[in-house]
This record gives sequence, C-alpha cells and structure tokens, in this order.
Amino acid sequence: MTAPTRYELQMSFVTPCFLKGVSDDTPELRAPSVRGMLRWWLRAMLGGRRDLKGIQKIESSLFGESAGDSGRQGKVFVRVEQSAGPVIRRGTSPPDCQQDYTIRETSQGKDVRQNPIVYLGYGPYSYERGRGNITTRGAFAAGTSFAVHFLVRQRLTDGEGNALASAVWGLTRLGALGSRSRRGFGSVVLEPGGGADALFEELPSEDFRAAIPTPGLRSQLLDGAALSPEFTALGGNTGLFRGPFHAKWQDALGWLGKAWKDCRNDIRDRHGDKHRGNVRALLGMPLQVAKQSGQKPSPVELGKVERRASPFLLRVSREGGKYIPLILAVPGVFHPEEQGKQADFERVFDEALAFFKKREGVCQIWK
Repeated sequence: MTAPTRYELQMSFVTPCFLKGVSDDTPELRAPSVRGMLRWWLRAMLGGRRDLKGIQKIESSLFGESAGDSGRQGKVFVRVEQSAGPVIRRGTSPPDCQQDYTIRETSQGKDVRQNPIVYLGYGPYSYERGRGNITTRGAFAAGTSFAVHFLVRQRLTDGEGNALASAVWGLTRLGALGSRSRRGFGSVVLEPGGGADALFEELPSEDFRAAIPTPGLRSQLLDGAALSPEFTALGGNTGLFRGPFHAKWQDALGWLGKAWKDCRNDIRDRHGDKHRGNVRALLGMPLQVAKQSGQKPSPVELGKVERRASPFLLRVSREGGKYIPLILAVPGVFHPEEQGKQADFERVFDEALAFFKKREGVCQIWK
C-alpha cells in the first residue's frame, strides 16, 4: 500500500445491534467500538500462525497503542459515519420467528415455551411481570447502514496491509458488533461498492470476496496453524457450519437459537446432572477459569475468576436476499496449567461439533 490512501466501506447490520449510547434508550455507534473489534479480529485471524508478540507489533503499528512511554498513533485512522436509520426503543417486544423454532421444555412438570431469539439475547431481552419479554436497552434495527472510513496515513508493509484486510474480512464475514455479538446480534455485512474490493486486493485469492466463506478458504487460512491457540484465534481445529437459508433474518436467528439450545441440552443429557455445571461452563457465556497467583486453577469461586468467553460464535450472514445462519467453532487452550480440565473442555467441544455435523439442514464448510 502507498500513503495516503483512503477506503470507504459501506456496512449494515443484518440483526439488531445493542451498542449503548449516553442513555439506555439510544444506541450509539462510535469509532472505538469498530476499531476494538478490528483489533480482536486481527488477533483471531493471525493468531494461529504467528506468535502473540508479533501480532501485537502489527496491531499497534496499524491502530496505535497508549501504554506508558511507548504510546503512539497508528498508521490507520478509523472514522465511522452513522446513518439515521430506525432505532429499537427500550420497552418494545422482542421479534418473533417461525413457530418450528420455538424452544419447548418441561420445567417443574409444566410445558414451557421460549422464543429462541430471546434465549440468545439474554440481557438485552428480559422478562417483566405483567408485560412479558421486553427489550431492556435501545438497539439499531436490522438493516441499519453505516460507513467506516479508513485513512492510511503512512505506508503499510505487505504484512500490515494483509493484516488490515484480514481484520475487515473477519469482522464482515464472521463477526458482529455490540452486546451478545457472539450470539448472533449485531451481525455485520459489507454492502456492494465502496472501497472493499480495493482493500481485499491485499488478500491472497478471490475466495475472500464471497459473502459466505468457502471451503477453499480453509486451507488458505488454517493450514499450518496451531491446532488450538492459547487465545481465541482461528486454528487447525476451527470448524465452520452453515445452516439453512431463510427469507427473514428473524428466522435465521431463531434457527440458531433453537440449534444452540438443543446442542446444550444434548450434551447436558450425555453427562447428567452431576456434571451439568461444568458442561454449561465449557459451552456457556462466559467460560470461567479460576485465577490464583502462583497456584493451579481451582474450582471456580465467586469473585476469584477470569472470565473466558464461549468458543462458539453464532452469526447471521446475507447473500442474494437470503439470510444464512453460521456457527464458528474456535477451540483454544483454555486450561494451560491443568491438563485434566483441558481434556474435559476438548471432549465437550468435540461433542458439540458432532452434534452440529448431524443436525438436519447443516452443511460443514470447514472440516
């Protein structure tokens, strides 16, 4: 890349995005939110093949750093232009999906039905007596568009250019923004036009231009990568699943909610109530890893844990007017100091992969 270079990328939310503004009623999309997720996806995209110090060097060169005396501006300035799209107000009812995806369970001898979108949106959606489920904070509605401007102020090396393009690709093909972004909310897609084509020239093949990641990308992204990196990153054991195409985003998100709930129930039933808490922690939100200075991890105690997020990322993509649910499975070394716990995690993770492989309507893109 040569400097100065400008890119304007047009993006939109496929599903509601919960990004808190100055009040709970009004969401706000700011450059730090986008830049933060680009940093995350840079590490996720490069982490299987590079050491952490090397990734941090590229990250700080692109986006800057503020630590101590070494603080500096990055080569890339990010600006966000928010559109005046529709906003979902606090207190409104959550969206519904087709009835086939309703979660049905028995609790205390009673049949219980749950909206799978509400299930995925725990927190932003909450039950209130006399009103039922309501939205607890404002959100950008599905379809809201916005522009992300990149100003490249200094010449980028080939590695830095590839890293920037990879981060944008990860966010807009696999990622999301805002609260509950790992559970399908705030899914982001690129709109046609703008500077995406020029930016993606930094990537090695035309496969990266497809709206849905292709099977051929697996070898380009994952061959030679560590099987399970020590932080959340694409590695040799990463899996990607695609659900059935839907005409509405609500149904695609509802399908994800039903599939995820069924997966958790299937694993819970395999292990029984005795190990129910451990299984929920391994797949849940978040995985909690005990943190004690100078000691091996011990059973989790309230207030003495380091939060670790779920290794499964759910997302809704869009292609040709259809909405497609995606499940990205990203294993890692979650218990580096205790092999027994790591083995437990890997066993449950593999059981979840096996569940999705057998799920009706599911196609495994990356194996």
